[in-house]
Amino acid sequence: MESSCRKDVDRSEVKLCGNYDSSELCGYCGKAHSSSYGLLASTFLSEDYDAMLNRGFRRCGTFVYKPTMHKTCCPQYTIRLRACDFIPSKAQRQILRRFDRYLSTGSVLMSDSSDVQRPPIVLTVDTEPAIFTEERFELYKKYQIAQHEDDPANISHESFTRFLVSSTLSPTRNCGPYPCGTYHQLYRLDGVLVAVGVLDFLPSGISSVYCFYDLDMKKLALGKYTALREIEFCRSIGVEFYYMGFYIHSNPKMNYKADYKPSELLCPMSFEWFPLAECTRILNRFKYSPLRPDLAEKRAALENSEESSEQVLEQFGPMVPDQINISNIRLDLRGVGHIFIGDLTNKGVQFLTPILTEWVKLVGQELADRIVIQL
Repeated sequence: MESSCRKDVDRSEVKLCGNYDSSELCGYCGKAHSSSYGLLASTFLSEDYDAMLNRGFRRCGTFVYKPTMHKTCCPQYTIRLRACDFIPSKAQRQILRRFDRYLSTGSVLMSDSSDVQRPPIVLTVDTEPAIFTEERFELYKKYQIAQHEDDPANISHESFTRFLVSSTLSPTRNCGPYPCGTYHQLYRLDGVLVAVGVLDFLPSGISSVYCFYDLDMKKLALGKYTALREIEFCRSIGVEFYYMGFYIHSNPKMNYKADYKPSELLCPMSFEWFPLAECTRILNRFKYSPLRPDLAEKRAALENSEESSEQVLEQFGPMVPDQINISNIRLDLRGVGHIFIGDLTNKGVQFLTPILTEWVKLVGQELADRIVIQL
């Protein structure tokens, strides 16, 4: 097999980190250690990250990870909303009305009958590329300290940039009228920054990465308000899906996302989408289960199996392609360029074969053939 010995500028490039267990207790249950598969991205074509999002991956800065669903303590299901079909609930309509009331009167209370005439408060929402500014950083720092009790000494310009600015997404496609990439939506009241929504614009939709806001304005429910505005933004630019990150059915911190309807969950075994309303019965019974009905029935049938729970769940990991071919995966060898596994020594082949085989199992053959692996 001939070595390509060159760089392809039109390909994503990642460095595989492999499977890992968190050294700290899970941030959701606080009882066990989460299990994931991770990689570092130096370049990510928007369509490739989009495809990985639809296989259960998610990014944090340039680190991209996928919970090992049948092993991790708190299974995290990818959740998305069909923006064009969204119907706000009574509670969500109240949030919008309360915010509008605040803009008009300066108060969220219906009973505020002050005769003092106030000029209306001006709300502006600007969508800008994700960059570092002191204004955004100071709001983020204030939020992290108040909401998550972070140590101020650990909140730096570098950590903010690494988490909410760096993404390596390449604008090779469009998301509605916008080039794909990472953006900040800036919410200002009378010119003062009060909230920032961090969003990835992708070919199939908009993915919510993070949101931080002024907790001195709790009565405005800014976290929920910005989510409703993001959904409306999707509709306004003709984007079909609004990705809301991960959904953990047993955890109140994460299952509130079910309030945005009609939502869908990604089956972690078949990578098909199913209405969340139809998945509830399954997840009420099992902390982890495939969501495709026939696979969920097989999982239920093994509930009283003599096998250990770990052995049972091992059977319900990602579905593996009928044939796995690692010979066409491009490898980036520093100082040489792109090569293939057939260009390596026998020792190199033996070392990389299980690593690349697992990679194909996780992302599928088509995506594995597109993405360059850095050695």
